[in-house]
Amino acid sequence: MPPFVDRPGSAWVSRHPAEEPRTAGPYRLVARRLGGWPRIGVFLGTAGNHASHVLLRVPESLDRDTAVGLLTTEAEALIRLGAAHAPRLLGVSTRSGTGWLAGECLTDPVTGEPADSLRTPRARDGALSPGRFLSVGRQFAAAMAKAHREDLVHGTLLPGSVLIAGDDVRVTGWMTASVDGTHSPHRRMFVQPVEYEAPELTGSPEGPTRASDMYAVGSLLLAAATGQWGTSFSSAAVPPVPGVPAEVSALLADCVAQDPSARPSADELLWAFAPESRPELPALPAVPLGRDDAGRPVQLDVNGPEHGGLGPHGLVRGGADAERRDLLTGIVQGLAESCAPETLTVVCAGRDGALPGSRLAALPHVVWCDTVGGRPERLRELTGLLLEERRRRGTASRSAGLPRLLVVLDDFDRIAGAEESFFALADEVRVLSGCPGVHVLVAQHTGRSPLVDLLAPSYTVELAAPRARLHNGAGPPVPFTPVRAGGGPSREWDHGERHDHGVALLREGRAELALRMLGDALRAREGALGAGHEATLDSRHEHASALLALGRNAEALDEYRHVARVRAGVLGPDHRGTLDARQQAAGALGLLGRHSEALTLYLEVLSRRERVQGPTHEDTMRCRHCVAATLGSLGRLTEAYKVARETHRARTGELGELHADTLVTLRELAHTAARLERWEEAAELYGTLAAGWTRTLGAGHADTVAAVRDSASARQRARGGRTPPEPPGSRS
Repeated sequence: MPPFVDRPGSAWVSRHPAEEPRTAGPYRLVARRLGGWPRIGVFLGTAGNHASHVLLRVPESLDRDTAVGLLTTEAEALIRLGAAHAPRLLGVSTRSGTGWLAGECLTDPVTGEPADSLRTPRARDGALSPGRFLSVGRQFAAAMAKAHREDLVHGTLLPGSVLIAGDDVRVTGWMTASVDGTHSPHRRMFVQPVEYEAPELTGSPEGPTRASDMYAVGSLLLAAATGQWGTSFSSAAVPPVPGVPAEVSALLADCVAQDPSARPSADELLWAFAPESRPELPALPAVPLGRDDAGRPVQLDVNGPEHGGLGPHGLVRGGADAERRDLLTGIVQGLAESCAPETLTVVCAGRDGALPGSRLAALPHVVWCDTVGGRPERLRELTGLLLEERRRRGTASRSAGLPRLLVVLDDFDRIAGAEESFFALADEVRVLSGCPGVHVLVAQHTGRSPLVDLLAPSYTVELAAPRARLHNGAGPPVPFTPVRAGGGPSREWDHGERHDHGVALLREGRAELALRMLGDALRAREGALGAGHEATLDSRHEHASALLALGRNAEALDEYRHVARVRAGVLGPDHRGTLDARQQAAGALGLLGRHSEALTLYLEVLSRRERVQGPTHEDTMRCRHCVAATLGSLGRLTEAYKVARETHRARTGELGELHADTLVTLRELAHTAARLERWEEAAELYGTLAAGWTRTLGAGHADTVAAVRDSASARQRARGGRTPPEPPGSRS
């Protein structure tokens, strides 16, 4: 028997040979751990004549399905994590009874004592020493990074989940983990204390996420570093962590942010603890500026000293507006031609009105390109965009997973004296310029800009007649003759490619960028093809969709009506494109609260679609669904129920019962039945909907959880309860 069993104060006690259960598979159970998981016995066991002990988990007073679910989840997690990050799995069985799971018994390799938990009793003040903390934190972060890469979310991390055996750290307690996006139905059996539970999980039916895991990781590590156990930390008031690098402290503070999107990933936290493991940002290629007197190319390397470059920040000064803009275009175009959009992001701003339509705006690397001179709202928007980029790139670890950022600001000496918002932008650029992987290139006409004083550029390009010069530090300037930006691949970004790129951005949910790209495509197509050309109308239609996605519903309505009117004249009133635009206009009317007008338009479009496309065409069924939803919005529930029932029947026949459109109409039907207080039917419909979403989206998806909740609520009302379901808004 190990010496720690039956010792005063030990959690381990020996068992009488007649005490049940006596065995688990091939193992004889010789000692039991007091406390631990409720209804899960934790034992020491031996097999045959072996002197070594294993740790066994044996479910007690649990039904078989629950026991099997817990054991198989733990086994799957231990297999995926491996012995480097979790206790080694030695065996598992669910063939009889409630089953058992055998794993490595972690002990200190020197003393033979059981592994400490993160809240180690050997630290008198409850805190780990700085050196010990950095070692433990690195291994804890590595284990969670491995788990998240393996599609495991722990969900109930506690101090006892982190075991320290000598110099090694293992994470345990995976019985209720989420695996491959499927949440454990047993997670609430094991309550996570409020100081470790992410705020978005408190009182919510939603399952745990990687971000909620990181909240617990941050809370546990902050408690281990400070000794403030039982404390709910706030990212705005994280106490100083002595002896810990500033980057680690900053990321730990971000871990306990209220907003899940502000928390770092486990990989980012690991990179902060172990900078040597951080992936290095690839260097940017050098780009040609011109040629010297001997005809040799003069190149600009915007990389910092770590890559032997002149950067990371520079200044272009002097020259005519067109000459300076051409040089900047050549630099950005040269970088874009040699880099994938995944490795370089570009933001461009200037005073000149020609900038939005320039070749730069069409590059897929460019996420923002506009004129800010005389447009304070755009200046503020640019400041907000750079603020968001700074938050994303606040530390070297967080920047490691992001593309490099190039900020190009033209003619800012003129803007500085004319715009009140300029100094807020200048300060944001100054702070952002200190983030890893960021390059700033400022151009000015004459004199000096406050922005340049704040930035301290490391190289300067002077555009003075008769020769331009490249200055770098104390060395002599390099004279050169500038070359005009060539055509290259960027010139091939014609209006069609701009349109396609804008549509792709819109489908990705990047509506603001899509609006600008589609606006460029629309203007280019109007100039090249004419306002009534079919391609021009396609761009205007998608431009309206971007407006709708941004909540600019009145503007979208005007655009859709314009497209419908012109298409009716060019393509005919029954053309699919005409009907699409009119149906979208009806949707915009609904979003504006003008439901009667929307219904009139929907019914007219539906009549034409049934005649031209047929009653079961996907466009016809989508329009009929919108009619049902609009009738519901008008309170005409009996009619809404009838149309929704017809649409659901048609979609089931044509698309199948699990198609997303079929399930969306089923949800509309269930909502309408609930509003009609047909509670038994509503409960059944919601139950069918929940089963469908479970099979297509997973049990933990928000739509699935909402359907389960609505079904339970409707059943309660059917039994005479008082809590009605609160159906969310419908989707078309």
